[in-house]
Amino acid sequence: MKNRYWSFVCYPESVMLDFKDYLSEMGCVFAVSPLHDKDVNATGEPKKAHWHVLLQFEGPTTYNKVKEQICDVIGATIPKAVISLRGYYRYLCHLDNPEKAQYNIEQIEEYGGFHIDLTCSEKNVIKSNICDCIIQHNINEYVDLVNYYRDIGDFDYFEIVCNNTLFFSTYLKSKKFKSSEIKSINVTSNNICYVNLYEYE
Repeated sequence: MKNRYWSFVCYPESVMLDFKDYLSEMGCVFAVSPLHDKDVNATGEPKKAHWHVLLQFEGPTTYNKVKEQICDVIGATIPKAVISLRGYYRYLCHLDNPEKAQYNIEQIEEYGGFHIDLTCSEKNVIKSNICDCIIQHNINEYVDLVNYYRDIGDFDYFEIVCNNTLFFSTYLKSKKFKSSEIKSINVTSNNICYVNLYEYE
């Protein structure tokens, strides 16, 4: 059996102490869940603490290769083929399993350039958040927007800004035009001469 995505479980008491370094040195692309130390079984008894590991290969890789060259060496469980990369990534924190213990997605560790492409819906949420940031920080130029996310080191948002230049440039231009239009209206209103009609009765 061949597959591009594989997963396995590591228990602290049996896995190689520096298994993350070992996988990195092998050039593996992978993600590691937060330590699952709050899981319980069907009877409510606590499960042994463990990590879930998600491997991503450039091409289809056999079960035997993953088992013999990785799992057996580091002391992990046997590998399981992953159908959906995104689905299993979310499972690393039980995001779609509210009946299970929940873990912080920000604590997922990624190695070797591990990356999951965002869905259109996720990209739109980020774009909306960036628009809120533009308003909150009164950003008026595209270069300032790019530098803002580069300086704070948020490279997921930085990538969205860089890949949507036309959208954000147009948004900023429209924002500036609307702001100047409002100022123009206010100035005009302040200079209006109000006539007392009663003087002409």
